Amino acid sequence: MSSLTVTKGDVVLVDVPYLDATQSVRRPALVVSDSSQMLDVIIAGITSRIRAPLPPTHYVVDRKHPDWSASGLRLVSAIRGDRLFTVETASIQRVLGRLSPATMLAVDQCLKRALRIA
Repeated sequence: MSSLTVTKGDVVLVDVPYLDATQSVRRPALVVSDSSQMLDVIIAGITSRIRAPLPPTHYVVDRKHPDWSASGLRLVSAIRGDRLFTVETASIQRVLGRLSPATMLAVDQCLKRALRIA
């Protein structure tokens, strides 16, 4: 069991369930919820398979992005606002990096588009 403390904006390594929930795969993900009062966190999946045109629910972090070095990502990646999961904090393997508040505002816009919130 992990005793990590994570916060919104942390890029983490976690076992993400497949859509059919029968298996999981260890992948990077972004913490998108405030975890200060919860045992669970909401994460957005991160993928290195970037589609063109980029859906409005995705946010790309590439090598030219100001948060690239702090993100902990090894490959150019898209944060998927349309691929959300709830996971136990204890299932997070480790924190890879962190995205800035400015980047999180842009990610929040992708989340709003995915959830059709204002």
